Amino acid sequence: MAAAGNDYIPREGDEVVVNTAMIGGGESTTVTFASPAAGTYDFICSFPGHYGLMKGKFIVE
Repeated sequence: MAAAGNDYIPREGDEVVVNTAMIGGGESTTVTFASPAAGTYDFICSFPGHYGLMKGKFIVE
């Protein structure tokens, strides 16, 4: 909730590699970015209450 003024994206720290604009139900968005080092990374929806179901992992090889 502390990041409500920033679309629920934390401003401090370096854990966020990239984020999209907030979208509504039925909408879609695309993001393009340079991948970080090889590894497994978590992605989440940071909107309050959404994290429980809206999360996953992406793998950089």
